[in-house]
Amino acid sequence: MTDLSIKIISQLKKLPILFFAVLILYNINLREISSGDTLPSRYLPISIITGLNLDLDEFPYLYNTKTNSEYFYIQNSKGHWLSSYPVMPAILSVPVYIPAVIFNLTGDPRWVNLFSKFASSAIVSLSALFMFMTLKLILSEDMAILISLLYAFATSNWSVASQGLWQHGPVELCLSIALYFLVKGDKWIYLASPFLALAVAARMSTALIAGGLFLYVIVYHRKEIIKFAFSTIPVALLLFTYNLYYFGNLTGGNARLESKMLELKPIASVWSANFLPGLTGLLISPSRGLLIFSPVIVFSFAGIYYIFKNGAAPLYKYLSAISIFYILLFSFYTSWWGGHTYGYRYLIDIVPFLCIFIAFAIEKIMSSKRLKLIFTLLFCFSIFVQVIGFFNYPDTWNSIPKDVDIHPERVWDVTDNQIIRCLRNGGRLPEFLKKVN
Repeated sequence: MTDLSIKIISQLKKLPILFFAVLILYNINLREISSGDTLPSRYLPISIITGLNLDLDEFPYLYNTKTNSEYFYIQNSKGHWLSSYPVMPAILSVPVYIPAVIFNLTGDPRWVNLFSKFASSAIVSLSALFMFMTLKLILSEDMAILISLLYAFATSNWSVASQGLWQHGPVELCLSIALYFLVKGDKWIYLASPFLALAVAARMSTALIAGGLFLYVIVYHRKEIIKFAFSTIPVALLLFTYNLYYFGNLTGGNARLESKMLELKPIASVWSANFLPGLTGLLISPSRGLLIFSPVIVFSFAGIYYIFKNGAAPLYKYLSAISIFYILLFSFYTSWWGGHTYGYRYLIDIVPFLCIFIAFAIEKIMSSKRLKLIFTLLFCFSIFVQVIGFFNYPDTWNSIPKDVDIHPERVWDVTDNQIIRCLRNGGRLPEFLKKVN
């Protein structure tokens, strides 16, 4: 056996260790953390396996059959009850749900919730694995592991994305795989394309990310543009076919979601011309701020500075611009705080990019005792904040004393900070200690 083959086998052994270590830690609270928005994704895998369809007709307890009432998370279209949100999280979860169906565990919502939780945690753990593989193309192995652990445990990946079948986990998985092929470059570039398309299928707002990277390929990898473009076609056809067949439009349930939001809130549009409240709220508000819940991410912005200062490869400049525009996109959104959640849920989508940027600042950080100390302290505090959400959320902060969706100004209340409230309220029971409703 050659030295090269021994080295490759040694490296491959580390990948499952990282994956399972992250997966186990994501599941030690023995419960799912989600909301009504994730309810369709919890049950759709069962429908896909048992009925080979993408509707929720066989689960009448998810909607009101007497009044035909619709909720945000589910809507009736063409005689079927459908998820208002993309079905990608449910499709990715199908392999995890097969044992639940085989052993007839789907009648107990506690089992359904646990399989949902395991599926979401597996998806985010896999994204951490691809982040490590990508970072190894840029950094030493030790630094790649460090930033991968930061990605997994010092961000809302631990407290939110890995805890329920939100759209964010699948988006991160698709983007982390796309990043791997983009960083490898040249003949690998086109393989990023279908994963960017899948990210859009999982969450429509990531079209901004896919569009920015498509522009990057046009400018810097023109020879690959045909393969890059054609690789998106199968995913696009499936997505648009689903949306047209069930909803009669290209964007799926989004249009009806927006109209329902306008009915419930005294606003003329779901978008606002004033982005400053959203921008500052997303970054530094005490109960939603990216730099409050994951303060170590401040080094991502230092990384962006070094990317432009030191003339890094164009890919990283494009990723920097895309990330800034993505933050601005949700700054214009009237519900930028993300509803009832813990922390900066809307910005989880770009966490893979934010962690890549840290790679460009890590050498400077580690070469300075002061910066290294600050980095370590912020890293530890970020993990601490995520641990609070992981064990203690959900709590009463989002609804008491006033609903945050009606009074979003509460996210600025320093005296009633969500992190502190969550810490004071104590831990939540594991799933199987709860009674079945």
